Amino acid sequence: MMSEEIVTTGTVEFIWRLGDDSEQMLINFEADTDGHPNAFEIAGSLRDEIVDDLVEGSRIELRYTADHHEVIDLGSATTKDSIRPQITAIKILP
Repeated sequence: MMSEEIVTTGTVEFIWRLGDDSEQMLINFEADTDGHPNAFEIAGSLRDEIVDDLVEGSRIELRYTADHHEVIDLGSATTKDSIRPQITAIKILP
């Protein structure tokens, strides 16, 4: 089942590049509205499109799907539903 695409805007608070020639980048994101994840992994061609222009403080529009998965806490033998955001598009706003 395909997840619905979600669109949000906000500000990049922190960027963590995994090495100079890495294919991955992690960002912390402050969304303009509540209810969105605040950490995203950007990799592959999406990363290549923005890597030179994205800086901390950039305003961006993110499009992502929320892939649901279950997290198990082995210590308490409980489970919790969680989402893993998968970015489908990113645009740096003026």
